[in-house]
Amino acid sequence: MEKGDYKALNRRILWILVLLVTLSAILILNGCILSCIPSSQFTMTGTVTFVELEGGFYGIIGDDHEKYDPIHLPVDFQKDGLRVKFTARFRNDMASIHMWGKIIEIIRIEDASTGIRGRIFLSPMCPFVHSHGEERENIGRR
Repeated sequence: MEKGDYKALNRRILWILVLLVTLSAILILNGCILSCIPSSQFTMTGTVTFVELEGGFYGIIGDDHEKYDPIHLPVDFQKDGLRVKFTARFRNDMASIHMWGKIIEIIRIEDASTGIRGRIFLSPMCPFVHSHGEERENIGRR
């Protein structure tokens, strides 16, 4: 190969790499956006329950009789039998060793009898869910 052929080949390889990186970034961002769509949010009332599987964990049995496996239930709400009202979104992009219920990410939670809210720390991976951040940062009555 001549010197000019190497330059042309290097340019093609560079363009292919740029294209691959761009496509990868688009796919990654698209996945985050799709998994963070607020329309997957729901509000439910249910009962916190201690499940004695895989070393034990807290889940929520909704008033719709569905089992929900929250990925970050605040410590103040990890009480067997506690009635709660929560807003969450399904996390179909995650798997759990619990093998119990539907995996959810809690956006807002409160004690159903007192109205005391919990402090929620959401992952920064999906900024679209954080539209009411001031509500999630405070503990107190509404």
